[in-house]
Amino acid sequence: MIIPMNPKTRLAFAKKMMHLTFLVICSLYMNAANCHDLPKTASSQKPDSVIGEFWSEEDSRWIVNRRNVFTYNSNSQLVNATSSEWDILSSRWNFTTKEETYYDANGNDSLFINSSWFNSGSKWNEEFQTRYTFDEHGNNTVIINLFFDEEYQEWVNSTKKEMVYDENGKDTLEIQYSWDVHTSWTASFKTKYLYDANGDNYISYLYSWDQADYNKWLIYGKSEYFFDLNGKSIRSLSYTWEPNASQWRSDYKHENGFDNNDNLLADSLYSWDATSERWMEISKSTYSYNTDGALTGLIIHNWSESDSRWVALSRATYYYTGQTTRVPDVTDPQITAYPNPSRDFITVNFPDSPTSAIVEIWNTGGKKLVEQVLPENHVVNIHNLAAGVYICKLKSKGTVYSKKFLKD
Repeated sequence: MIIPMNPKTRLAFAKKMMHLTFLVICSLYMNAANCHDLPKTASSQKPDSVIGEFWSEEDSRWIVNRRNVFTYNSNSQLVNATSSEWDILSSRWNFTTKEETYYDANGNDSLFINSSWFNSGSKWNEEFQTRYTFDEHGNNTVIINLFFDEEYQEWVNSTKKEMVYDENGKDTLEIQYSWDVHTSWTASFKTKYLYDANGDNYISYLYSWDQADYNKWLIYGKSEYFFDLNGKSIRSLSYTWEPNASQWRSDYKHENGFDNNDNLLADSLYSWDATSERWMEISKSTYSYNTDGALTGLIIHNWSESDSRWVALSRATYYYTGQTTRVPDVTDPQITAYPNPSRDFITVNFPDSPTSAIVEIWNTGGKKLVEQVLPENHVVNIHNLAAGVYICKLKSKGTVYSKKFLKD
């Protein structure tokens, strides 16, 4: 894929990819028809959930911020993926999105629905759909994306992709269309795939439809793919065509590293800097697996040019049947913090007062300001805190209790 980006935008791109990559990796086991080139593992295990965290440089620790929960049908196909975000104010998970996949009698994806959670109505609202069409050979020939028009309360076409296959079932041509209410489907991009003697896609050409000036397909970019002796994709290079100079301009390089079990261990993205004539690091993802070969962890890094090192941005931890997440779903409502409002001290009490507990004070922006062992008298000094709303959190025996309070 050609990404129109210059070196000055690498940092912003990497930060955006931190979130997008997490969503893609969470779709690892979806088997959706539009999911290509995702890292596959040798294991048939499917995760029950994925916990996402971001790295706080200020606090030098990982902070939980998202969770995906998966359910499967009797054929081990993913039918539901529900996403939630961790709310530190209430110490609970809040729904964000839900993805549902439906299959036809042959086990092919037939419909994909994306919904968003609305707290005001405590309900899911369907927002996007993807519909799939297959030929008699099981090849996905058409993918149509639609969005729900709230004003007219109906589904509206958005984009469409048509695929053409050769006699070997290889995808050789894809044409992307955009929906125009006046002219129906309008072509926008076209991709041609070429394969080597081993059946590997070694080069792809990207074209854009120019209707204004030339009314024809114009070459836009290309990607080249390289494989090892076992057919694993170890490197790809992307280029943009410069018509004025009649030459290809290097854009990006993507490299993959595998272990002896063909599990993807790391993938790295670089951009070409014409000024220094070298590849510049952008982002890197590293993967870990359990003894059965199932994916257990993903860490996404960004390259820091200021001190020439990889900086962790986010990570995802995969959980399987029999394992539990490290973030509790239930917060005990009986915790008290008084007086409330308070000025110099607060007294914290909660059920089954333990012999030891850790007390933390957080602001509403998600920054931890106090962390200490809870005193025997349960009194915490807040004299140095500025006036405002805070969250007092107590951690004991794997349980987290929380309570909001006001500092005068």
